[in-house]
Amino acid sequence: MQLEHEYFDFLQNIEFAVLSTYKDDPALRDVEVMKAYDRLIKHYKRVKKKMPPMQSTLSGRPAEVYNNVYDMIEWRREKSDGEPEVELEDMPGVGGDVPIVIVIRCLEKLLKSAKNWNKRDGHRGYLTLLETYVK
Repeated sequence: MQLEHEYFDFLQNIEFAVLSTYKDDPALRDVEVMKAYDRLIKHYKRVKKKMPPMQSTLSGRPAEVYNNVYDMIEWRREKSDGEPEVELEDMPGVGGDVPIVIVIRCLEKLLKSAKNWNKRDGHRGYLTLLETYVK
């Protein structure tokens, strides 16, 4: 299965959350997005293992990215019994259609992409890419 084909919409949902943060704060840099992605990967690996969540040490722009992406993921993530469904403002949930293992793989893919574009095009290479392709 090619992740980017089967879960294109989910990947784009996450990237849209990042891009929205960037539009609200144009000082955002790729490294801050990468910190948020890294922390989200750690968080969802703990969720998968049914471990208690970690206290986030992020603050400022990385925390904003984390929170916006977290909300988007929770809106789409497949929930275990007893977990509440999440609705975003004016957007009802879409049925919890993304398994936790796919959430983690998508975040890992996006982190790798952010690192590559940052290395290639500088401190906003990834964000510039999102501006160009995420609609």
